[in-house]
Amino acid sequence: VAIFFKINEEKGEVNASFRSTEDVDVASLAAEFGGGGHKVAAGVTIKGEYYHIKNMILDKVIKLF
Repeated sequence: VAIFFKINEEKGEVNASFRSTEDVDVASLAAEFGGGGHKVAAGVTIKGEYYHIKNMILDKVIKLF
């Protein structure tokens, strides 16, 4: 699983994009945070501070996988 973060400081939000192989369904990961996508490519935009959001997502990744 690859996770890419894009920070938009003006809007106070972070976009997280998830990519994977066929073995891992990242759409279910994105759905945990209100996002969506496909099994191998998904994403979500969350309002908040980058470090908090990054840690929240990484904690969920560890629990799911």
